[in-house]
Amino acid sequence: MNDKGSQQLFDLACQAVGWALMEPENNKRLAKLAVKETGLGNVSDKIKKNHNKTLGLLRDIKGVKSFGHVSEDEELGLSVYLRPKGVVAAIVPSTNPLATPVNNIINALKCGNSIIVAPSPKGAQPLRELLSIIHDNLSLIGVDQDLVQMVPMPPTKGKTNRLMQLADMLVVTGSQNNVKAGYSSGTPALGVGQGNVVTIIDETADIETPPLKYRFLKLLIMLRRVHPKTRLLQLIPFMRKLLTHFVLREVSFLVRRRGAVLQASTGKMVK
Repeated sequence: MNDKGSQQLFDLACQAVGWALMEPENNKRLAKLAVKETGLGNVSDKIKKNHNKTLGLLRDIKGVKSFGHVSEDEELGLSVYLRPKGVVAAIVPSTNPLATPVNNIINALKCGNSIIVAPSPKGAQPLRELLSIIHDNLSLIGVDQDLVQMVPMPPTKGKTNRLMQLADMLVVTGSQNNVKAGYSSGTPALGVGQGNVVTIIDETADIETPPLKYRFLKLLIMLRRVHPKTRLLQLIPFMRKLLTHFVLREVSFLVRRRGAVLQASTGKMVK
């Protein structure tokens, strides 16, 4: 999109991609398919995550200059321009087969890049369905749909490794093996693997404040096994208060500790 590109066109392309997943009927259908194909998570949580993660990104990049002339230093006589990287390769996990690729695609198009997505085998069908909608939306605004592609079906490690070698930039999300492969490919890479943040809640936390709503997403992800490497830690003396708060928010679960079960509804230890 470099020759004919403009910030306005790139921003419009981002909105078209975001709406492909955020449109309620699309979101519901794709979330059902993702859960069915991957066996991970549940539909209601997928729908919320697809919507909120995508909307949040579109909000964050709204009005951000990402292409062309951005600044001028008259004293030094320097002009600063932003230009596309080229072809971005995005490696995405089965744990998040919809929201992650959409966010990667939006970030790539925001800067005028093309992108090729390499899904996990279990996430391939949901991604293919999603790309069909994205292509339709891009065509409606006059953007070449081939700017957004996926590796040929079925995805394999060999295809993904070759893509990582040929692309101009990598964005790798998933296992440590995938991230290591990305960093070892010889292509500039951004990786997100086992480095998901550890959330620590201690007795000084005001669990009624809006910022701590974040903990519910982390908790649901952990319990649903949508991303098993996410961790939630809390001090044992604070556990009962925390559990009670979760129950009041209609989050029902059992916490296993030292061979016993702390039942959230009663706060009692059950052998």
